[in-house]
Amino acid sequence: MNGLISKVNVSPKIFIADDVPLGFQLLAAAHAAMAWELKFGTPSEYRREDFVFTHPEEFPNLRKDGETLTITESALDNREVALVRSAEAPSFRAEPKQTTLKVLLRMYVVVRDSIPSEELFAPIASGVVSCYRRFIDDADMKNWVTGSFAKVIVKANEKEFEKAKKAGDFTEAADGVLVFKPRPEWDKVFRFMKLYK
Repeated sequence: MNGLISKVNVSPKIFIADDVPLGFQLLAAAHAAMAWELKFGTPSEYRREDFVFTHPEEFPNLRKDGETLTITESALDNREVALVRSAEAPSFRAEPKQTTLKVLLRMYVVVRDSIPSEELFAPIASGVVSCYRRFIDDADMKNWVTGSFAKVIVKANEKEFEKAKKAGDFTEAADGVLVFKPRPEWDKVFRFMKLYK
């Protein structure tokens, strides 16, 4: 399956820094899930219990047990915002092929504003990976993976949510969470939704 030698059966734990704003925590969860998918492969679905909130001072101790990936955030001076860890030795996954297209692409994650924030981490992580797998052979997706890797997580009221669906090329991670394939241009409705902060 796209360079994956054998599937990881156990979900990795994603440790999220408890001292950064919610918007960065959600981005860290999405980035961590995609980074793990690209390097090792992931389970089909993340669960709520796969996410642990901890102080970043604990990250060095967590690295001692199993395979880990650290996620940093450039907007926060490259500080560590998440650590992905699995005690199971994952299989190596082939790196995606480089593309030559140089366009800033963004993946949008649109969430119904009625969903409590603590319920968002697993669907967002699962949705980002699911969207990648669905559109893995798409030129924009390939360029996004090897280029910008930018994600935007927004909340939408019911009207905005339904309008967003009309843009097409998305996966529905859970009731109320849509993950759209990266693209260079977005419909106006996406620009007016509120960012998670």
